[in-house]
Amino acid sequence: GADQRTVVARELLLAWPRFHPTRYAESVLRESPLLGGHVRIDDPSLIPGLVELKSLRRLDCRFHDGHGDLAFVPDLSSLHSLTVADPKVRNLSPLAGTGLKRLALASTRHDQHGIDLRYVPPEVAVIRLPLEIDLAPLRDVRTLTRLDVLRPSSGWSQLATLPVLTSLQLSNIINVTRLAELTELTDLTSLSLRDVMWTTSDLTPLAFLRAPRAIGLTNCPFLVELRELSRWADSLEQLWLRDCPDVSLDGLTGLTGLHRLDLSGSRVTDLTPISHLTELKVLRLGRSEPVPDLTPLRGLRHLNRLWCYDSGDVDLTPFAGRPGIVVYVSRRQNVSGAETLGPGSRVERH
Repeated sequence: GADQRTVVARELLLAWPRFHPTRYAESVLRESPLLGGHVRIDDPSLIPGLVELKSLRRLDCRFHDGHGDLAFVPDLSSLHSLTVADPKVRNLSPLAGTGLKRLALASTRHDQHGIDLRYVPPEVAVIRLPLEIDLAPLRDVRTLTRLDVLRPSSGWSQLATLPVLTSLQLSNIINVTRLAELTELTDLTSLSLRDVMWTTSDLTPLAFLRAPRAIGLTNCPFLVELRELSRWADSLEQLWLRDCPDVSLDGLTGLTGLHRLDLSGSRVTDLTPISHLTELKVLRLGRSEPVPDLTPLRGLRHLNRLWCYDSGDVDLTPFAGRPGIVVYVSRRQNVSGAETLGPGSRVERH
């Protein structure tokens, strides 16, 4: 059990459900390094054995049929990262006073997520979504630095009392005016929002952010205008605009410090506004049909990763002679101009 090889630890963990959960954990897994301190369990019957794992630092609980009880978490004194996918979890109060640094409340197959809000009336969406989980008890998890909530939630204003929270992700936001509850979280360095019913077409609801380094927006069908991003030109390094079909890229021109940009699933016809992003290293254009002309990217000397997966034909001739760039495409995509790429450049199919 104390063998340090990853392949051994993985096999021992896979065998755990076949034995008595507590006896096996105590006699076999107690001294195991686990997978770098990480364990994933899908069966709640293994919970009693978790306290025996001396190296446990990160725990991923995927209880898709539901368990609903987090009372075991305070007993795991060395745990600093917890991911929970459990449709029956409603009460987060057992986490109060724990030393968690990261918490993720993931979606499950019972959840409605990724809803295209353009075609769902608000009153219908409220009925179809699972019950909100109250985040207010997390105000007593004083060590929390990152919180990812991929379920409908409430109690956002209570998060302002967390002294070291820097990264927040929220989803299923049917009423965008609720973002006013976040206005005290001025020092967030990363904010990600999914499935947002914008009542405005711009980013003014996010004006409370002081100097974010990362902003992520996914499935925001009414978002159009990005000029508000200019206020963070000195700090913003990463931007995700996934599945935002009508968004205009004109507001990106001043973001010269941007390193990563994800436009997957958004309608992009002209990359000219991106040509000014001189520090850009990674660009994702996934699910783009057709793939826009890549010529405006030719002058981005730091660009070394370009994703065009699940898209139309890709013409790489604008990168003729370009060294050190990797282009990712799907297996069946047609790619032309790959032979003109410079040394160290390549096309990878996945």
